[in-house]
Amino acid sequence: MICTLMHQIGMDALRDGAILIHPDGFAYEIAYTCTGVLPAVTFIACVFAYPGTLRNKWVGVAFGVPALLAVNYLRLINLFYIGVSFPQAFGLAHEVLWEGLLAISFIALWLGWIDWSNNRQKAP
Repeated sequence: MICTLMHQIGMDALRDGAILIHPDGFAYEIAYTCTGVLPAVTFIACVFAYPGTLRNKWVGVAFGVPALLAVNYLRLINLFYIGVSFPQAFGLAHEVLWEGLLAISFIALWLGWIDWSNNRQKAP
């Protein structure tokens, strides 16, 4: 799927297993920790650990997990673009910028859900 997304934005990309390759030589491996599964599972755990109705929790999961996975796809595409176009910036973008943005996205989604859930429980 990631190669399809790359092609849709006009970037050449080949996939060999978990490795994404650009014809000019840049490549990176998408490790399990880079798939977005761990933040999604952690988000589910946080939502279900917070007090609230089961219905509100399922709504939170139904919106939060796809949103986190979408942010992660954006991250993977952006990192590939940076790696191809600005290879000297790849380390900073990978280890600092996107780690922070993913954490902020996670926290914002969770706190947004908490606020929404609390307001739903207070409504008559």
